[in-house]
Amino acid sequence: MDCTTSIIKKIYEKKFACARTKCESIIVNVIAPFAIQQMLDELKSIKFLTIMVDTSNHKNLKVVPILIRYFNPLEGVKIKVLEFMNLKGETSNILSDYIINVLKKYNLLNNVVAFSGDNCNTNFGDISRKGTNNVFAILNEKLKRNISGIGCAAHILHNAMHSSTDILPTDIELIINKIFQYFHIYTVRTEKLKDFCDFVNIEYKNILGSVKTRWLSLQPAVSRIIHLYPALKSYFMSQEKCPTVLKTFFNDPVSIAWLYFVQSQLKVVCDTIKKIEGDHISACEVYEEIDYRSVMCEKKFIEITDEFYDTFLSYVEKWEYHFEPLKVFRWIQLLDLPIWSDIQESFKYIIKNNPTLKFDEDEIFDEFNHVINVVKVKMPNSKNEYSMAIPGTNASVERVFSITNVLWTDEKNQHPQLLKLISSSEKYEKSKSEDTSEQLSSK
Repeated sequence: MDCTTSIIKKIYEKKFACARTKCESIIVNVIAPFAIQQMLDELKSIKFLTIMVDTSNHKNLKVVPILIRYFNPLEGVKIKVLEFMNLKGETSNILSDYIINVLKKYNLLNNVVAFSGDNCNTNFGDISRKGTNNVFAILNEKLKRNISGIGCAAHILHNAMHSSTDILPTDIELIINKIFQYFHIYTVRTEKLKDFCDFVNIEYKNILGSVKTRWLSLQPAVSRIIHLYPALKSYFMSQEKCPTVLKTFFNDPVSIAWLYFVQSQLKVVCDTIKKIEGDHISACEVYEEIDYRSVMCEKKFIEITDEFYDTFLSYVEKWEYHFEPLKVFRWIQLLDLPIWSDIQESFKYIIKNNPTLKFDEDEIFDEFNHVINVVKVKMPNSKNEYSMAIPGTNASVERVFSITNVLWTDEKNQHPQLLKLISSSEKYEKSKSEDTSEQLSSK
């Protein structure tokens, strides 16, 4: 806003002033109350929603945003920031108490049908989910009903790729980071590498590193090493004191083959992650995509890499069963004409997890027959709301942290309430609606 104020003064009003103090007051006292009230008014007509949670450290603060995802029949899938607080820790009891208190505050306890988070033990316990000291189990106990637990499919694919590459003869990730650290901040080494690039007629590009917690960072790093491979090999082979691990790597003629192999597998996995981490994709669609990728992985099965594919598939299959209960909603995608038994299975699942809900099965059966006979799709919105409210990944919460890092300066880090308010997507919708109103009034 500091920069915008200067521009407005030059273009429009010379006396305009809106520095950080005024900007904070406008957000906290005007925009935020309007946005929150607008969200609460909309939630009055929403039956089902998913709670999405993640934690992140910002210096000495443990910030924990709570997002909700729900399906509005008129506007589609929507995701809102419900709360944004810093907590004293991230134990299962602290997180579950925090979630329950926020749900009580907004009177949403009866609307929750699913909990979404990454696949750590704090959220779901071990892979079998039989433990009781985790957020998911505690929420089920306190809500006194069974809700769906949705682990992050993007994390599953990312970890499956890491587990698979670990069994290869060459530790590609170690090599990537070793090369990155060798040249990172060392100007003299980088300049010499540029000379080798000129010698082998390759355009020099900055070497990239990989971070285990960043889903998509390994693929571009591997691609960059492949691009610079001839120059890098010449450079390290010419060094008198070359690091042993790099000397062994570049002396092995098969190393480049493993780089290309990992690059091709990373492309499949990263393309899948990019596809499933969208805000509006449902858990059913994520399940279909993972299932499709598993089939594609099997088709590429070759003897020399059978252990790689076995590791990948076994990891995905171990975690994939968490999505199995949601298969009853596959008919909602309308890929084929639904049959009555599919709809009955959906009702059984909803009623099992929400015993207080009442449905008139005869009335819905009559409507189903009407749909089939008239060939006009008009299914009850409650089932759509239920299934579309459930995400397949926790990427939306991760994006909140990215936005937070941009907004959170040293001056602002004492105001988590302000950060929560300006992180709300409602302000963009309000701005858009105001622009539309101005355009209509001008006409």
